Amino acid sequence: MTWIKTACPLDCYDTCGMLARVDDGKIVEVKGDPDHPITKGRLCVRGHNVVKRHSHPERILTPLKRTATGWEAISWEKAYYEIAERMKQAIDLHGPLSIMHSYDYGSSGLTKSLIDRFFYALDGFTETVGSLCWDAGLEAQTLDFGEARSHSPDDMAAHSKHVVLWGRNAGVTNQHLIPFLKEAKTRGATLTIVNPLPTPLDRMADYVIRPKPGADGALALGLCRQLIADGRYDQKFVQTHVQGFAAFQDLIEAYDLARVISACGISLRDFEVLANLYAEKPTTTLLGIGLQRYRNGGNTIRAIDALCAITGQIGVPGGGANYANREMARFVNWDYLSGKRTIQRRVMSRTTQAEEILRAQPSVDVLFVSRTNLLRQVPNTQKMRQAISGIGTVIVVDMFMTETAHIADYVLPTTSIFEEEDAMVTTMWNPYATYANPVVDPPEGVKPDWKIFYELADVMKLNVESVDPQTAIQTAIGLTEDEFRAWQINGYRKFPIAPVAYYDRSFLTNSRKVELMSGEGVSRVHFSVDEPQTEYPFRLLTIHPVYRQNSQTEGSRSEREIPLLFISEGATQREKLEQLEMVTVETPVGCIQAQVKSIPSASRDDVLWLEVGQRGINEITSSHKADLGDSSAQYDVWCKIIKHGQSTDEKNHVN
Repeated sequence: MTWIKTACPLDCYDTCGMLARVDDGKIVEVKGDPDHPITKGRLCVRGHNVVKRHSHPERILTPLKRTATGWEAISWEKAYYEIAERMKQAIDLHGPLSIMHSYDYGSSGLTKSLIDRFFYALDGFTETVGSLCWDAGLEAQTLDFGEARSHSPDDMAAHSKHVVLWGRNAGVTNQHLIPFLKEAKTRGATLTIVNPLPTPLDRMADYVIRPKPGADGALALGLCRQLIADGRYDQKFVQTHVQGFAAFQDLIEAYDLARVISACGISLRDFEVLANLYAEKPTTTLLGIGLQRYRNGGNTIRAIDALCAITGQIGVPGGGANYANREMARFVNWDYLSGKRTIQRRVMSRTTQAEEILRAQPSVDVLFVSRTNLLRQVPNTQKMRQAISGIGTVIVVDMFMTETAHIADYVLPTTSIFEEEDAMVTTMWNPYATYANPVVDPPEGVKPDWKIFYELADVMKLNVESVDPQTAIQTAIGLTEDEFRAWQINGYRKFPIAPVAYYDRSFLTNSRKVELMSGEGVSRVHFSVDEPQTEYPFRLLTIHPVYRQNSQTEGSRSEREIPLLFISEGATQREKLEQLEMVTVETPVGCIQAQVKSIPSASRDDVLWLEVGQRGINEITSSHKADLGDSSAQYDVWCKIIKHGQSTDEKNHVN
């Protein structure tokens, strides 16, 4: 038996190193790589589920074509020829912009960017841009600091006096942070969790504060106002390294203590706890992605950045406003991987792509879908389904017959991470990249994404430079042969990033300072946080699931699942609901059925939550966009619960 080093391809904070044990050409065991400096041999349940997807009996093993009588297995040659013909017809009729590639990051390896070489060779195409998860926060920190950067986890463990997990549910989405948190607490650091929902780490926290969803920006500005009024801010840092402080002071005059506490739904004690933490140094803030999934989300991140800046937490060991680690992206030549060049290029937002497809001129005639399941991931499924139904030819590249694959014209089977060579470079948290060596050969008839598009390019006689994965990865990162081989053998590579972000106070903004009021400032974050209407009394949050990465399910089991609606014990009693009772969840967009799951731990009674990626969730979400960047505001949804046998009119009367 042989152990082979590979990497988890899921788009999350940790980019785990994995070991796969192979016997007679088959994977018999997968575990975490104990040599990896961050993940240290621990693999979460979602990582273990990657191998279940690999070996699942319902994987697609041959190209499929929709016919009048159902799905028909066809050869790769026939699939390529027919797709090429349809593309040529679309280009002749409406030009290359009628060809669209909609993708996301269901598998986040560097070689996935090689797909873009095919589309750039068309001399024009349409593609999706922006983010369903975090772009508003990236834009916010670009405005504030010039780039979103994070401290190393070792810095937090060694130097932070206080750790604030603000909206980051590390017990689910960033599990390898936990040993570093424990190390910090053992040293005497405090842990504070700011989150409207219960989290697995609540039990190890010193303080747990639950503001209303979407109120975090108002809370941060209220803290700024109070700390400035009390003289408990870092005047030297502000004078030397902060731009726009006077205008910022004028802005936050509206955020007085009483109004902020009321708007945020917290106690005076909660407010004072946070004020005291930020008045001391060093306090590190680890920001979650959910914070900016509101229409005021980008400015919410800006407000928390401002709190960290005026209290002097930026550029000091143990401090930081840690949202992302975009410095990692600088070590990869993305343009080389994608073959990027100046051509006609139309872009559509991942959040509003359905609406944009429906009104597109020229129309979208051929749609390629890869690394995403549009009918499970994109807000407002009904609109997405309508958009796809109007496209002449839809091609899905996937391992399974997803909801999107079921309404496609062609489905092309692709490899799992264990059957391909790749490298994972996350720009979310730690400074390590992880190498994925091929573990086993793919089943006959299954091909990696890059090869599918290279071969289609050959059929269409496109001028695409066909670079193999090893050459692509080595060249994109600029490694010598010895450096590259060492990475393959070790399984991980650390990029030369300072453990303390902006340690030299050299910010990448125009002023070279932290800019509190650049762009539109934080003027869109109001203390008058949206309040529920009588008809829809609950805020609905669609959170990251514990057991899978977003929409990545496998097989027909996912078609039979019933979403669980998580609800506080207090709200369960008030609404007279029973555990696992079937109810209807309705929003202004639509409704779905779900089972009630009452949570006994402390939680807000005005918030319900569902795990994103479950069947039907996006039937009831809206395609709102956040205020900064190009990002989804999927948490700006209000809902109501309708008990079965109870009409909508009766429900409204009860409320």
